[in-house]
Amino acid sequence: MALDLMPVSTEAPRCSEFARSIGVLPPGSGLFLERVILVAVPLPWPKPALKHEMLAPLSPLVAGSVVISRLFAMEPNSARSDVEVYERSGATTEVHRWQLAETDDLTSAITAIAGCPIGSLGALPLAKVACPTVSPTFLVCTQGSHDSCCGTSGVALADEIEATRPEFVVRRVSHTGGHRFSPTFLSFPEGRMWAFADIELVDRIGAGTVSSHDVSNHARGWWGAKVGPAQVAECAVRAERAGAGFTEPHIEPIEGNDGTPASHFRVTSDDTSWDVHVRVKRAIPSIACETAGGLPAKPGREFAWSIERI
Repeated sequence: MALDLMPVSTEAPRCSEFARSIGVLPPGSGLFLERVILVAVPLPWPKPALKHEMLAPLSPLVAGSVVISRLFAMEPNSARSDVEVYERSGATTEVHRWQLAETDDLTSAITAIAGCPIGSLGALPLAKVACPTVSPTFLVCTQGSHDSCCGTSGVALADEIEATRPEFVVRRVSHTGGHRFSPTFLSFPEGRMWAFADIELVDRIGAGTVSSHDVSNHARGWWGAKVGPAQVAECAVRAERAGAGFTEPHIEPIEGNDGTPASHFRVTSDDTSWDVHVRVKRAIPSIACETAGGLPAKPGREFAWSIERI
Protein backbone atom coordinates (compact mmCIF):
# COMPACT_ATOMS: atom_id res chain seq x y z
CA MET A 1 0.00 0.00 0.00
CA ALA A 2 1.22 3.52 -0.82
CA LEU A 3 1.91 4.79 2.69
CA ASP A 4 3.14 8.12 1.35
CA LEU A 5 -0.40 8.88 0.19
CA MET A 6 -2.03 8.21 3.57
CA PRO A 7 -3.40 11.12 5.61
CA VAL A 8 -1.43 12.07 8.69
CA SER A 9 -2.57 10.75 12.04
CA THR A 10 -4.05 14.10 13.08
CA GLU A 11 -6.43 14.10 10.10
CA ALA A 12 -9.69 12.15 9.73
CA PRO A 13 -10.97 12.93 6.23
CA ARG A 14 -14.03 11.50 4.59
CA CYS A 15 -13.02 8.73 2.22
CA SER A 16 -14.51 10.36 -0.89
CA GLU A 17 -12.89 13.72 -0.15
CA PHE A 18 -9.56 11.95 0.31
CA ALA A 19 -9.95 9.99 -2.95
CA ARG A 20 -10.63 13.23 -4.81
CA SER A 21 -7.64 14.91 -3.16
CA ILE A 22 -5.20 12.29 -4.46
CA GLY A 23 -6.84 12.22 -7.90
CA VAL A 24 -8.07 8.63 -7.91
CA LEU A 25 -9.31 7.42 -11.31
CA PRO A 26 -12.27 5.02 -10.98
CA PRO A 27 -12.23 2.79 -14.12
CA GLY A 28 -12.10 -0.89 -13.21
CA SER A 29 -14.05 -0.59 -9.94
CA GLY A 30 -17.63 -1.25 -11.10
CA LEU A 31 -19.92 -4.22 -10.61
CA PHE A 32 -20.04 -7.21 -12.99
CA LEU A 33 -23.65 -8.39 -13.04
CA GLU A 34 -26.48 -9.76 -15.13
CA ARG A 35 -29.21 -8.72 -12.69
CA VAL A 36 -29.75 -6.16 -9.98
CA ILE A 37 -32.56 -7.05 -7.57
CA LEU A 38 -34.05 -4.30 -5.40
CA VAL A 39 -36.40 -4.94 -2.48
CA ALA A 40 -38.27 -2.08 -0.81
CA VAL A 41 -37.15 -1.97 2.82
CA PRO A 42 -38.11 0.84 5.23
CA LEU A 43 -35.31 2.70 6.97
CA PRO A 44 -33.26 2.33 9.09
CA TRP A 45 -30.95 -0.21 7.50
CA PRO A 46 -28.22 -2.04 9.42
CA LYS A 47 -24.63 -2.38 8.28
CA PRO A 48 -24.55 -4.41 6.15
CA ALA A 49 -28.08 -3.86 4.87
CA LEU A 50 -28.41 -7.54 3.96
CA LYS A 51 -28.61 -8.31 7.69
CA HIS A 52 -32.02 -6.61 7.79
CA GLU A 53 -34.70 -9.10 8.82
CA MET A 54 -36.44 -8.71 5.46
CA LEU A 55 -33.27 -9.35 3.44
CA ALA A 56 -31.36 -11.91 5.50
CA PRO A 57 -33.35 -14.92 4.21
CA LEU A 58 -33.22 -13.60 0.64
CA SER A 59 -29.48 -13.04 0.30
CA PRO A 60 -28.48 -16.72 -0.05
CA LEU A 61 -31.24 -17.23 -2.62
CA VAL A 62 -29.82 -14.48 -4.82
CA ALA A 63 -26.23 -15.59 -4.22
CA GLY A 64 -27.17 -19.10 -5.36
CA SER A 65 -28.75 -18.01 -8.64
CA VAL A 66 -27.15 -19.21 -11.87
CA VAL A 67 -27.71 -15.64 -13.11
CA ILE A 68 -24.99 -13.31 -11.78
CA SER A 69 -27.06 -11.15 -9.46
CA ARG A 70 -26.80 -8.72 -6.56
CA LEU A 71 -29.46 -7.91 -3.98
CA PHE A 72 -29.91 -4.39 -2.61
CA ALA A 73 -32.33 -2.66 -0.29
CA MET A 74 -34.17 0.31 -1.77
CA GLU A 75 -36.17 2.94 0.00
CA PRO A 76 -39.92 2.68 -0.69
CA ASN A 77 -40.71 4.84 -3.74
CA SER A 78 -43.57 6.64 -5.44
CA ALA A 79 -44.02 3.78 -7.92
CA ARG A 80 -45.03 1.65 -4.94
CA SER A 81 -43.07 -1.29 -6.29
CA ASP A 82 -42.02 -3.88 -3.72
CA VAL A 83 -39.46 -5.62 -5.93
CA GLU A 84 -37.59 -4.32 -8.97
CA VAL A 85 -35.20 -6.18 -11.23
CA TYR A 86 -32.81 -4.64 -13.74
CA GLU A 87 -31.56 -7.29 -16.17
CA ARG A 88 -28.76 -6.86 -18.68
CA SER A 89 -29.91 -7.39 -22.26
CA GLY A 90 -27.08 -6.67 -24.69
CA ALA A 91 -26.41 -2.95 -24.66
CA THR A 92 -29.59 -2.09 -22.80
CA THR A 93 -31.62 -3.14 -19.76
CA GLU A 94 -34.93 -4.85 -19.16
CA VAL A 95 -36.79 -3.54 -16.12
CA HIS A 96 -39.41 -5.46 -14.17
CA ARG A 97 -41.34 -4.08 -11.21
CA TRP A 98 -43.81 -5.92 -9.01
CA GLN A 99 -46.23 -5.14 -6.22
CA LEU A 100 -46.71 -8.01 -3.82
CA ALA A 101 -50.19 -8.64 -2.49
CA GLU A 102 -50.58 -9.39 1.20
CA THR A 103 -50.93 -13.04 0.31
CA ASP A 104 -47.66 -13.02 -1.64
CA ASP A 105 -44.58 -14.18 0.18
CA LEU A 106 -41.41 -12.14 -0.42
CA THR A 107 -39.19 -15.18 -0.03
CA SER A 108 -41.25 -17.10 -2.60
CA ALA A 109 -41.07 -14.16 -5.02
CA ILE A 110 -37.29 -13.86 -4.74
CA THR A 111 -36.95 -17.64 -5.05
CA ALA A 112 -38.86 -17.47 -8.33
CA ILE A 113 -36.78 -14.53 -9.59
CA ALA A 114 -33.47 -16.15 -8.62
CA GLY A 115 -34.44 -19.35 -10.42
CA CYS A 116 -35.69 -17.61 -13.56
CA PRO A 117 -33.49 -17.81 -16.69
CA ILE A 118 -32.33 -14.65 -18.43
CA GLY A 119 -35.08 -13.14 -20.55
CA SER A 120 -37.94 -14.94 -18.79
CA LEU A 121 -38.90 -12.65 -15.91
CA GLY A 122 -41.99 -11.36 -17.71
CA ALA A 123 -43.63 -14.77 -17.37
CA LEU A 124 -43.52 -14.84 -13.57
CA PRO A 125 -46.99 -14.95 -11.93
CA LEU A 126 -46.51 -11.72 -9.97
CA ALA A 127 -48.47 -8.45 -10.15
CA LYS A 128 -46.37 -6.21 -12.38
CA VAL A 129 -46.08 -2.44 -12.22
CA ALA A 130 -46.13 -1.00 -15.74
CA CYS A 131 -42.76 0.25 -17.02
CA PRO A 132 -43.08 0.33 -20.84
CA THR A 133 -39.77 2.11 -21.46
CA VAL A 134 -36.53 2.43 -19.55
CA SER A 135 -36.26 6.10 -18.64
CA PRO A 136 -32.85 7.34 -17.52
CA THR A 137 -32.57 5.63 -14.14
CA PHE A 138 -30.09 6.20 -11.33
CA LEU A 139 -29.55 3.78 -8.46
CA VAL A 140 -27.84 6.10 -5.98
CA CYS A 141 -26.05 4.71 -2.93
CA THR A 142 -27.51 6.63 0.03
CA GLN A 143 -26.79 4.27 2.92
CA GLY A 144 -25.52 6.53 5.66
CA SER A 145 -25.42 3.65 8.14
CA HIS A 146 -22.67 2.11 6.00
CA ASP A 147 -20.67 5.24 5.22
CA SER A 148 -21.14 8.93 5.96
CA CYS A 149 -20.10 9.93 2.42
CA CYS A 150 -23.05 8.13 0.85
CA GLY A 151 -25.27 9.32 3.69
CA THR A 152 -24.43 12.95 2.92
CA SER A 153 -23.32 13.55 -0.68
CA GLY A 154 -25.22 10.54 -1.99
CA VAL A 155 -28.43 11.65 -0.31
CA ALA A 156 -27.90 15.24 -1.47
CA LEU A 157 -27.54 14.17 -5.10
CA ALA A 158 -30.60 11.91 -4.92
CA ASP A 159 -32.56 14.81 -3.41
CA GLU A 160 -31.43 17.13 -6.21
CA ILE A 161 -32.32 14.72 -9.01
CA GLU A 162 -35.75 14.06 -7.55
CA ALA A 163 -36.46 17.76 -6.97
CA THR A 164 -35.24 19.09 -10.31
CA ARG A 165 -35.33 16.21 -12.83
CA PRO A 166 -38.80 14.61 -12.59
CA GLU A 167 -38.26 12.89 -15.95
CA PHE A 168 -35.55 10.70 -14.41
CA VAL A 169 -36.09 7.67 -12.17
CA VAL A 170 -34.18 7.68 -8.89
CA ARG A 171 -33.80 4.77 -6.50
CA ARG A 172 -32.07 5.22 -3.15
CA VAL A 173 -30.25 1.97 -2.53
CA SER A 174 -27.99 0.28 -0.03
CA HIS A 175 -24.21 0.00 -0.25
CA THR A 176 -23.08 -0.66 -3.83
CA GLY A 177 -19.37 -0.73 -3.04
CA GLY A 178 -16.87 2.06 -3.58
CA HIS A 179 -18.18 4.68 -1.18
CA ARG A 180 -14.83 6.40 -1.66
CA PHE A 181 -16.33 7.45 -5.02
CA SER A 182 -19.44 9.05 -3.50
CA PRO A 183 -21.73 10.25 -4.92
CA THR A 184 -21.77 6.97 -6.80
CA PHE A 185 -24.58 5.35 -8.74
CA LEU A 186 -25.46 2.72 -11.31
CA SER A 187 -27.20 4.22 -14.35
CA PHE A 188 -29.59 2.54 -16.74
CA PRO A 189 -30.36 1.65 -19.47
CA GLU A 190 -26.61 1.48 -20.24
CA GLY A 191 -25.74 -0.26 -16.98
CA ARG A 192 -22.68 1.77 -16.04
CA MET A 193 -21.38 2.70 -12.61
CA TRP A 194 -20.21 6.26 -12.03
CA ALA A 195 -18.03 8.06 -9.49
CA PHE A 196 -17.80 11.59 -8.06
CA ALA A 197 -21.13 12.41 -9.69
CA ASP A 198 -23.00 15.71 -9.80
CA ILE A 199 -26.20 16.94 -11.41
CA GLU A 200 -24.36 18.04 -14.57
CA LEU A 201 -23.02 14.51 -15.08
CA VAL A 202 -26.53 13.15 -14.45
CA ASP A 203 -27.85 15.45 -17.20
CA ARG A 204 -25.20 14.32 -19.69
CA ILE A 205 -25.87 10.66 -18.94
CA GLY A 206 -29.60 11.23 -19.34
CA ALA A 207 -29.10 13.06 -22.64
CA GLY A 208 -26.54 10.57 -23.98
CA THR A 209 -23.88 13.28 -24.29
CA VAL A 210 -21.15 12.07 -21.94
CA SER A 211 -17.66 13.14 -22.97
CA SER A 212 -14.40 11.25 -23.15
CA HIS A 213 -13.34 13.12 -20.01
CA ASP A 214 -16.51 11.94 -18.23
CA VAL A 215 -15.74 8.31 -19.00
CA SER A 216 -12.04 8.52 -18.12
CA ASN A 217 -12.56 10.40 -14.86
CA HIS A 218 -16.00 9.33 -13.64
CA ALA A 219 -16.91 5.93 -15.13
CA ARG A 220 -16.24 3.01 -12.79
CA GLY A 221 -17.23 0.31 -15.26
CA TRP A 222 -19.91 -1.24 -17.44
CA TRP A 223 -21.75 -4.09 -15.71
CA GLY A 224 -21.12 -6.45 -18.65
CA ALA A 225 -17.32 -6.35 -18.20
CA LYS A 226 -15.42 -8.18 -15.47
CA VAL A 227 -14.07 -6.07 -12.62
CA GLY A 228 -10.50 -4.84 -13.03
CA PRO A 229 -8.53 -4.62 -16.29
CA ALA A 230 -11.40 -5.82 -18.52
CA GLN A 231 -13.61 -2.99 -17.26
CA VAL A 232 -10.76 -0.57 -17.81
CA ALA A 233 -10.37 -1.75 -21.41
CA GLU A 234 -14.10 -1.30 -22.04
CA CYS A 235 -13.99 2.18 -20.49
CA ALA A 236 -11.04 3.05 -22.74
CA VAL A 237 -13.08 2.20 -25.83
CA ARG A 238 -16.19 3.93 -24.48
CA ALA A 239 -14.08 7.06 -24.02
CA GLU A 240 -13.01 6.81 -27.66
CA ARG A 241 -16.67 6.44 -28.70
CA ALA A 242 -18.11 8.96 -26.24
CA GLY A 243 -20.05 10.81 -28.92
CA ALA A 244 -21.70 7.66 -30.28
CA GLY A 245 -24.62 5.64 -28.99
CA PHE A 246 -23.72 2.73 -26.77
CA THR A 247 -23.56 -0.70 -28.38
CA GLU A 248 -22.66 -3.97 -26.72
CA PRO A 249 -18.88 -4.46 -26.87
CA HIS A 250 -17.07 -7.76 -27.30
CA ILE A 251 -14.12 -7.87 -24.90
CA GLU A 252 -11.47 -10.45 -25.74
CA PRO A 253 -8.51 -10.97 -23.40
CA ILE A 254 -5.22 -11.62 -25.20
CA GLU A 255 -3.00 -14.19 -23.51
CA GLY A 256 0.68 -13.60 -22.88
CA ASN A 257 3.50 -15.88 -23.96
CA ASP A 258 3.48 -17.68 -20.60
CA GLY A 259 -0.13 -18.74 -21.05
CA THR A 260 -1.51 -16.43 -18.40
CA PRO A 261 -4.05 -13.74 -19.27
CA ALA A 262 -2.25 -10.47 -19.89
CA SER A 263 -3.70 -7.03 -19.34
CA HIS A 264 -4.10 -6.77 -23.10
CA PHE A 265 -7.56 -6.78 -24.65
CA ARG A 266 -9.17 -6.55 -28.04
CA VAL A 267 -12.45 -4.69 -27.75
CA THR A 268 -14.87 -4.64 -30.67
CA SER A 269 -17.89 -2.38 -30.99
CA ASP A 270 -19.91 -1.66 -34.13
CA ASP A 271 -17.49 -3.72 -36.28
CA THR A 272 -14.54 -1.59 -35.16
CA SER A 273 -11.81 -3.02 -32.94
CA TRP A 274 -9.24 -1.53 -30.60
CA ASP A 275 -6.20 -3.01 -28.91
CA VAL A 276 -6.08 -1.87 -25.30
CA HIS A 277 -3.11 -2.41 -22.98
CA VAL A 278 -3.98 -1.94 -19.31
CA ARG A 279 -1.39 -1.41 -16.61
CA VAL A 280 -1.38 -0.61 -12.92
CA LYS A 281 -0.59 3.07 -12.69
CA ARG A 282 -0.04 3.16 -8.95
CA ALA A 283 -0.97 1.56 -5.66
CA ILE A 284 -3.51 3.60 -3.74
CA PRO A 285 -5.00 3.31 -0.26
CA SER A 286 -8.73 2.99 0.34
CA ILE A 287 -9.05 4.63 3.73
CA ALA A 288 -11.62 4.23 6.47
CA CYS A 289 -13.99 7.17 6.60
CA GLU A 290 -13.50 9.83 9.28
CA THR A 291 -10.97 7.88 11.34
CA ALA A 292 -7.59 9.09 12.58
CA GLY A 293 -5.06 8.74 9.79
CA GLY A 294 -7.67 6.96 7.66
CA LEU A 295 -7.01 3.68 9.46
CA PRO A 296 -7.64 0.87 8.92
CA ALA A 297 -6.97 1.24 5.20
CA LYS A 298 -7.16 -1.31 2.39
CA PRO A 299 -4.73 -1.57 -0.52
CA GLY A 300 -6.05 -0.71 -3.95
CA ARG A 301 -4.93 -0.18 -7.53
CA GLU A 302 -5.43 2.57 -10.04
CA PHE A 303 -5.19 1.70 -13.72
CA ALA A 304 -3.98 3.45 -16.85
CA TRP A 305 -4.19 2.34 -20.45
CA SER A 306 -2.96 2.80 -24.00
CA ILE A 307 -5.30 2.24 -26.91
CA GLU A 308 -4.91 1.76 -30.65
CA ARG A 309 -7.63 1.42 -33.24
CA ILE A 310 -7.07 -1.57 -35.50
